Amino acid sequence: APWEMGFSYGRGLQAAPLAVWGGDPANVEAAKQAYFQRARLTGAARRGEYSMEMASVAD
Repeated sequence: APWEMGFSYGRGLQAAPLAVWGGDPANVEAAKQAYFQRARLTGAARRGEYSMEMASVAD
């Protein structure tokens, strides 16, 4: 196509960190790390470099 297609990765970025955090202030740092990992994975997906193996290693 002559244009770039976009896609929202919002849920993919938010789900894991929210699950890790669970509303507990003690889990904030772990939730941040989960967010950073999801951001790396969604960046790889955006570049067409994502594979399911990357996600299983990350979790």
